[in-house]
Amino acid sequence: MGGRSRGDEKVAYDGLRTHCIRCGTCCKNNPPTLHIQDISILKDNIIMYSDLITYRKGEYIYDNINKKLINLDEEIVKIKTKGESRECIFYDAKDKSCKIYESRPIECRMLKCWDNTEFLKFYQKDRVTRFHIIKKDSAMGEIIHEHEKKTSMDNVLKLYYEYKNTKQDKLRKKINSIISYDNAVREFIQQRTGAKKELDFLFGRPVLEILKDLGW
Repeated sequence: MGGRSRGDEKVAYDGLRTHCIRCGTCCKNNPPTLHIQDISILKDNIIMYSDLITYRKGEYIYDNINKKLINLDEEIVKIKTKGESRECIFYDAKDKSCKIYESRPIECRMLKCWDNTEFLKFYQKDRVTRFHIIKKDSAMGEIIHEHEKKTSMDNVLKLYYEYKNTKQDKLRKKINSIISYDNAVREFIQQRTGAKKELDFLFGRPVLEILKDLGW
């Protein structure tokens, strides 16, 4: 899909912006979270599994709306960023355009940086989880479900903070066992299906990567 068409910047009589001026700030600051309304984009293969990343319940992420680190109370699926940046993978910086503009996710459609009233009412509703996309009773769905039970963020973080406070060796061994299981599942799926870039969507970020962010 091509990028959005160019247009002259329009400014209200009082000097306030009234529409998108293609500055790219929103595209460079945090990719959208997917909602139920975006399922059709996935079914049409406009956005692929390899373009997505899952952040699991209990994980810490930066909330760009409230400008703070939050602990997720539900799973979310987002479009990936470019490397270590916060720029959406579909943003074309050279042309200041979106590569899937005509089929962009609903958050992108609703966001108005000059007036986020309606966006704030919407952005936490009807969020997609992996099981909106992959059937829970499918072979992959069952693997994801089992992986989630054995590597739940609530349990991992509980063990981590207990270990941090006590330095008990048995806790360290439990954490390392979870890390090993997580790595083994990813390696198994990669070997069996060839999936690699899709792993961040299927299983979220690796447990070891999350713990390293916390100082493991």
